[in-house]
Amino acid sequence: MHVVFGANGRAGGETARALMADGEPVRVVVRRPEQGKAWAALGAEVAVASLANAEQVSAALKGATAAFLLNPPPVAGDPFAQTAEIGAALAQAVRRADLSRSVILSSIGAQHDTGTGVIATLHQVEAMLAGTAPATAFLRSGYFVETWSEVAEACVAEGVLPSFLNPTGKFPW
Repeated sequence: MHVVFGANGRAGGETARALMADGEPVRVVVRRPEQGKAWAALGAEVAVASLANAEQVSAALKGATAAFLLNPPPVAGDPFAQTAEIGAALAQAVRRADLSRSVILSSIGAQHDTGTGVIATLHQVEAMLAGTAPATAFLRSGYFVETWSEVAEACVAEGVLPSFLNPTGKFPW
């Protein structure tokens, strides 16, 4: 069983749909029961949990072999306090679940502990989740699907893919 957190977002949703298309059993984790109705209609199991609640996250991971985890961007309040709470709950739940694999959605820059602004919260959650499963991977995306919609028109009109990395010559890749 694969458990996907953030299934109502783009990255989690695409992950859940891809796994289901491959015939894999999937449980999506949503915040409110009504958010799971569409997923249930597609054939996914649905669990309801708050990422900051270790008991609820543990229940969502019960019987799973793998999980797609994330630390959602903060909507309000202190992002570092929110990450400490969510990271602790996730780490505790993953250890309890005895997962064989976990993938954590992160971001480029999370490998640095300072100097990255709010991206440092992803460094924080990576540190908390490191080693919680035998195979723990951090998916450090350079871009997220949501940001592409902002440049798609320019790409088509101008035939140029703009970069969000500035200055572009500073990065070795």
